[in-house]
Amino acid sequence: MVDAIEPTAILVYGFVTESNIEEMLGYAMEKGVRIVAPHSKIDRYKEDGAVYGIR
Repeated sequence: MVDAIEPTAILVYGFVTESNIEEMLGYAMEKGVRIVAPHSKIDRYKEDGAVYGIR
């Protein structure tokens, strides 16, 4: 999907954790796609400079 449609961002709904977000979206992240996970539990574990979540 990432190679076919070349998205600039992927919006993720549902529960994501540090361990499974890289498993699910690692390829997209390597390609520079912004991953947005609003209202995710992962935000509770990240600091202000986080890569994931809305900042």
